[in-house]
Amino acid sequence: VNIMHIKKLAPLALTLPGRSNAAANRNSGFPLPSITAFSSVATRRSTRPLGTRSDTCTPTPPPKYLFRGRRRPATAVQAASGSSSRFSYASSSFCHVTSLAHLMWKSVVRSGDIVVDATCGNGHDSQKLASLLFAGTPGDGEIGGRLICIDVQEAAIRNTREGLSAYFREMGLDIPLDVPLDEAIREPSESVPSSPTDRSRTPSVTMICGSHDTSFPRSIEDVGIVVYNLGFLPGTEKEIQTSAASTLSSLSQAAASLRIGGALSVIVYPGSNPDEDRCVRLFCEALSYLSSKEGLTEKRIEKMFDGLQMTGRNDGAVRCAVQAIMDGHDGRRGWRVYDHNPVGRTTSPALITAIRIK
Repeated sequence: VNIMHIKKLAPLALTLPGRSNAAANRNSGFPLPSITAFSSVATRRSTRPLGTRSDTCTPTPPPKYLFRGRRRPATAVQAASGSSSRFSYASSSFCHVTSLAHLMWKSVVRSGDIVVDATCGNGHDSQKLASLLFAGTPGDGEIGGRLICIDVQEAAIRNTREGLSAYFREMGLDIPLDVPLDEAIREPSESVPSSPTDRSRTPSVTMICGSHDTSFPRSIEDVGIVVYNLGFLPGTEKEIQTSAASTLSSLSQAAASLRIGGALSVIVYPGSNPDEDRCVRLFCEALSYLSSKEGLTEKRIEKMFDGLQMTGRNDGAVRCAVQAIMDGHDGRRGWRVYDHNPVGRTTSPALITAIRIK
């Protein structure tokens, strides 16, 4: 049998899937060896009529290009671990400034810290702070973490309270909400033994309905982190939103309250509020110069403002906030400031962080 016989016999095997080799020998007039001796491809096709499925055939996996642009099926390892190869823009710290901020907070928040969400909004940032602050149970003698949530709108306070309450129930945490500020930040007395009802040693959450500048707790010290997500409350009218003057006043108070290793985290929106964005950047730039070799001098301040198009009100607010930092600076505080801004997207939200290093 030569190659020409194979080419003639392969179509015969395809048209007669149910016939044996003996029957094929009688019809062809010459002996026909087994088809499997010549072509495994012909054998596979001959034993599986079109439109049917054979149990004796091993299905061929679909080519990779069929999954292009669509979700690939999870592997056994991914299914067992609960992970997926699907990319999520909103949860990627490389793409979304909120996710990047949440990732950075992990390296700052410590057990027993006081943390402040100065613009709690719908409570998403507050829940993240709560997950970091209340992850462990305080040991004997330790002071529990304290979370302070501030927002000027009652709807935001209500949404944050409901979100935290649901999160605590889900995690099985018994943490009191709406603890008065003076009780939450009161330092426990060393001479008076602590009791189970002493809230100064137990984890707590304080809700404050007010502006983030006038309602910022001025009496607190050694704060771990103060976070801001500026702008307006999502899902509501845009008439009520943060302003440059109030934000700068709040930032100057927050910077003065941080411990060494504490940080400011500010998400700004240059597309919707460019004036506030410029003011926040100027203030944080001034912080970075405090520990520089030259220092924050009047000459440096004038150079910072040179060429900026700012209204007289915002110009005065920045200078007032910078002056407050200079007045409270004792020469021993130092800062590192970073601007996490998407390249080529000047109107996209950006994250500005400042950490106190000494």
